[in-house]
Amino acid sequence: MPAPDPKPTLLSLTLTDKTPLTPQITQFRLSSPDGSALPPFEAGAHITVRTPAGPMRRYSLIGDPADKGHYVFAVKGEPNGRGGSMSLHTDTAVGDTLQIEPPRNDFVLQPAPRYLFIAGGIGITPILAMVRQLQRQGRRDFRLVWCTRSAALTPFRDILLADELCDHVTLHHDDGDPDRVFDFWPLCETPDGTHLYTCGPAALMDEIENLTGHWPSETLRMPSASTRSRSCSQTIGRSRCGSWDGTRRSPSARNKRCSRRCVSTDSRCAVPARVAPAAPVAPPTRAGGSIIATWCCPSRSGVST
Repeated sequence: MPAPDPKPTLLSLTLTDKTPLTPQITQFRLSSPDGSALPPFEAGAHITVRTPAGPMRRYSLIGDPADKGHYVFAVKGEPNGRGGSMSLHTDTAVGDTLQIEPPRNDFVLQPAPRYLFIAGGIGITPILAMVRQLQRQGRRDFRLVWCTRSAALTPFRDILLADELCDHVTLHHDDGDPDRVFDFWPLCETPDGTHLYTCGPAALMDEIENLTGHWPSETLRMPSASTRSRSCSQTIGRSRCGSWDGTRRSPSARNKRCSRRCVSTDSRCAVPARVAPAAPVAPPTRAGGSIIATWCCPSRSGVST
């Protein structure tokens, strides 16, 4: 029997910034006490944090890998969870020391000709780092669809709706209206070498798996099961979903609505064309200086941390 992997040495880091992003989500920044460089990481990586309540929790890093002095992550407080996320919200202050395991990456951004990113809720965090990395590299051949319940519960809007990214981003909120469920089939219908990365509630990732059974396996990327438990499966807003009937929808069934309850649509955003990745992507339109788009996130009732 192979020997188990040695337990990582914990790093003791200082909480140097704590910023609420929404009523439910707070961003944390950690630094070395003496200002020295931290172990490096790549887009998609996560750290494991010992929360004040005691449990260890995994959170994706959203900062710039080129920044060697800080780790930045975001946490959604779950009042009905097991206490770990809420203790970070309520029992920490700038200047405190937090213990973490060094970064680990089970969700690596691989070279590809094109990228399609699909995120639900707090599952945006590893994907945000990937989008930023592609942007730094001067890549323009990517598209992001992010599903949340409402604009008020959506962090990072200023980043994703900025001029340099807005043409690549579709935000969908449906305010719990099942008639506004986002139809992913047009994006998944025709595999063309695009690599698809998805992170979010289990129901969302199950849906994408159902819709991409005809895609080459090497073009589909999801976090490992252990990483999903915290980095992806927190939801922004709760909703109740029915389940798919177990079959992948065909083009003739694109407009069939499932019996699920889904999460929200952004009033700031007109709906960009949703087409298969092989076709040109229509950019969002602007109205009164605002990006207009639409978003939704299927999530299961009871998903929490």
